Order: sequence, then C-alpha cells, then structure tokens
Amino acid sequence: MEQNCEESVRVAPPGVDFPVLVEQAETGTCFRFAPGNYRFGDVIPKDMMTFLGDDAQTVVLDGRGFENAFHGTASDVTIARMTLVGFDDDGGEKKQEQAPIRGTSALWKSDRGEMATDWLIEEVISVNNLVGGVFVGDHFTVRNSRFSGNGVTGIGGDDFVGGLIEGNIIDSNGRDGAGGVLVNSGGIKFTQAGSPDSPVVVRDNEVFANSSIGIWCDIGCDGFEVIGNYIYDHFSQAVMVELSQNALIEGNWILRSNEWTDFTRDWNAGSVTVGESRFVTVRGNYIQEAESGVVLRQTVRPARPEENFLDSYSRAVFELSDVIVIGNTFEDIGNVGLSVGSSPIGESQLATLSFSENAYLGAPTQYWWNDAVMSIDSWRAAGQDIVPGTALAVPTPPAVMQYQLAGTGTPLFERSSWPDDPEFPLRINTGGEGFTDQDGLKWLSDRYFVGGEVASHNVVDDMAGDSRLYQVERWGTMGYQLPVGNGRFRVVLHHSEVFEECQQKGCRVFDVEVEGVVVRNGLDIYSEVGGYTAYELIVETEVSDGVLDIEFGSIVQNPQVSGIEVIPLE
Repeated sequence: MEQNCEESVRVAPPGVDFPVLVEQAETGTCFRFAPGNYRFGDVIPKDMMTFLGDDAQTVVLDGRGFENAFHGTASDVTIARMTLVGFDDDGGEKKQEQAPIRGTSALWKSDRGEMATDWLIEEVISVNNLVGGVFVGDHFTVRNSRFSGNGVTGIGGDDFVGGLIEGNIIDSNGRDGAGGVLVNSGGIKFTQAGSPDSPVVVRDNEVFANSSIGIWCDIGCDGFEVIGNYIYDHFSQAVMVELSQNALIEGNWILRSNEWTDFTRDWNAGSVTVGESRFVTVRGNYIQEAESGVVLRQTVRPARPEENFLDSYSRAVFELSDVIVIGNTFEDIGNVGLSVGSSPIGESQLATLSFSENAYLGAPTQYWWNDAVMSIDSWRAAGQDIVPGTALAVPTPPAVMQYQLAGTGTPLFERSSWPDDPEFPLRINTGGEGFTDQDGLKWLSDRYFVGGEVASHNVVDDMAGDSRLYQVERWGTMGYQLPVGNGRFRVVLHHSEVFEECQQKGCRVFDVEVEGVVVRNGLDIYSEVGGYTAYELIVETEVSDGVLDIEFGSIVQNPQVSGIEVIPLE
C-alpha cells in the first residue's frame, strides 16, 4: 500500500471537487485524505491510483445522495483506511449491484470488459449503506475490513473471476433484501463467480447475524472456496452453494446457524446447504447447534414461472451430483442428509453423493437419504459414514477480533467476537470500561457499536448520577446494534456536553434515531441543560428482528453519547 504513496496529493474535507481532481490527475496518483467528513461520489479511478485515509475512524465518507464513492474499470487500484456510510441513492428495484465501492463501469454492467481488475480494499469500514458494502470486480482483494448493517449484502459480486475475501467482519446485513425466489441478501452473495483456474476464496472471516445467508454462491459459480471462517447466528444457512459447481467448504466453525428444516418438502436448509450443484466437497468443518447440519438438496429448477430467468444463465447447474461430506464434526445437530422432497433422483446420480468419516456428538441426529429417515445403524447400512469419524477439537472462540492499522499499531476496530446474550437491564458505558456505579448498578464496557470514536474528558463530581459515566464518550458518525431479542423496551440515552470547546448553544446539534424512527430532531444538549450536566433522552420502542438499532446523525459538529440503558417492558 505504502509503496505507491512516496509522493501524494493531500485531500481535505469536504472534498466536493474531488471527482474532478481525480479526472485531471495522472495514472498512478496517490491521494491521502486528512481526517474529517467528506461529501462526494462517483469518483472514477485511473489505473494504479491509491486512495488512502489517515485511518478508518477519522476519515468518513458521508454518502447521502450518492450511490457510490468509487466505481469504474481501472486496474490495480487501492482504497484503504476510511469509513463509507449512508450511500443511499436508489438505483432501481433491482439494486443489489449498488455499493459505495463498485468494481463495474455502471449498474448492471458486470459483464466482461465492464469491470475493474485487481483492486485492493483494505482496512475500510462500510456500514449502513442502502444496498451493499462493496461490489467486487475481477481479482479483487478485500481484507481486514468491516461490512455491517448494509441493506442487502456486506460483499457482493456477479460474473467475475478470482478474488480473496480475507480477515473481515461481516455482520447484520440484509434487512432490505428481496424475498421468495428473488432473494438476494446475505453477508456475502456472489453469482457466476470464479473459474477452476481462478477461484474466489473466502477465508478467515467472522460472519454473523446476517438476515438471510452468511456466505452464498449462486447460479453458475464455478470455483468457490470457503475456508476457516467463523460463522454464527443465522436463521437460515451459514454457507450455501446453489446451482453451481467446483466448490470447497473446509475448516469452518459454524455455530447456531439454521433454525428451520423440512426434509419432506422440495425446499430445505442446513447450516451448510449444497443445492442443485456438483463437484462440491464439505470437509473438516465443526458445526454446532442447528436444526440441520449439512443438507444435500435436489429440487426441480426452475421451480415455478418466477424462476424462468434461470434459463438465461449458461453456467447454471440444475442437478445435484458428485458431492462428498467428509471428516466433519456435528454437535447437537437435529438432521443431516439428502433432501429430495418430490423431486426424482436417479441411482447413478445418487451413487455420486456420500457422507464419510463424520463424527456426531451430543443430541441424537436424524439421517435422511432419498426421502427416508434413518437411525445411525440404518444410515451406515445404506453406505454412509461406514467408518466412524474422529471428532475434531472444539474450536476456541477469539475473545476479541482486532485488526491493526498498517504501521500504527492502533486498532482499526474492536468487537467482542463471542457475544453472550445480554442480561437486563442492559447498561453500556459507551466509549469506556465497565464499572459498578454508586447505586450498585453494573455498567458494561462499550460494545455493539458501529463507527465513531472515543474521547476522554475531565468532568465535575457533582453531576447528577455517577460522574464516571461522563468521563468518556463515543462521538462521530456512529450507531449501535444491540442484540436484545424481540419485544418492547425503554431506551435511556445518557448525554452531557463535556467538550470544553462546545460550552455554548448551537455548537453541537444532532438527530437521534431508534429502530428507524427519528425520536429527537436537532438535539442540542447545552440548550437543554447547559454544560457539564447530565441529560437523559428516554424513548420506548418495539424490536421485531432481535436487534435494537440506534443511530446518531450530525447536523452541527458531531453527535455524542455517554451511556445507553435498555430495559424490557412487560
């Protein structure tokens, strides 16, 4: 990254003329962004250009009114160390190609000759955008970044070859994805991806709580590898390979993914689902706590008139064959096996499917084979898992996933990587460490945040409540996504104007949004209570998707919050 930036052009906020500056610059120019909030869109890089922020927390691209920040067909472009948030211009009903970083010349131009090549996306935070976090082109590398809260996908791509998706956090995406046969959402959703010579590799990522599928390659993928990822908390599949071929799913730890299954119907789901695909190996994964572990599925496709568009995909596969499930460990799994529903499957096709040397731990598992449910003995009599497998060691959850900014040693972001169910009332000391206050109430250390920065302040001891709550704050372009479950809640947001340079009216003004509703427009803490004084904003809300979303929008200066309380209502 640095080698392209021995000489650079310094860019300062708000950067409104930046697209013109790039257009006039020479190939290979390096642009360095100073800290601040930027407002621009539709930059078309030239070959070998670099766009480098000081760090991802302080360089924020505000996308309101834009569909993308960067797009085009250039080669060897680097984009690093910046936050991309709120890119919200709607490109139409079929919008899954939209993203603040888009490796194509235009929307719905992901064909040969219309896409970028060999881009490096590193140490970026792409959050709360209308559609996607990034839409890749050929041979993209996306690493050490976070993609969270985007409307359809964290990472998307179509009709591309090669690529490495490595070391990212991909969570809470897909709230606005299409449903039914047109479902298009997930943590990662690729179509027509890879080739046998240039596969797409997804490895060593943390993928969790996406509203549809964790990692998904669909309709004509031909070279796709999912290796060593930590995937958890999905209602549906953790990994899905569908209508595709030449895939490897290996060495992943999959936890609490797949809450539904029905082997008697044409449509079924497992933590890992191989649907209407061939030449797929599922090997050495540790799969825990799910209705189904691995499901091999054969369904007649196109299934109904709405799916007739599948006939236009020349690389789509419609037959399940040549799939091996070997050496996996299943713990507390309800079902595994072959799901055919009412779809026919031939003996020669059946002979190419096998479960081998898998280990089954914990609660009893049901085994399905060609529309028959079996015990472990009848499963082995039918030729599956004849040799019992040796259980893999239980993976050790990382306490914190933390990436380092190159050359600085400063964490890009931190997030607890093994979230416990919260205890209520839930109290978070935003920006700070956990403590027990003067009334004996327990405040947890900062967690569940998206974006923003932390600042410490000298505060007076006679503030209402416990002054320790106001010694630190989270501020900037930010939000919180709290996994509270469904129900009605009282939310108490604790604020105080403790910034010494903002001790006057109108210095800091911001909006507060809870569960998509603006609950306070134009909050000015100093106008409400003066400086160095506690202020509480109390709202009641209902959560239906399990995640309480809180967002803060800047009007003047930056939003701030000192603490959050969440109290269930009967």
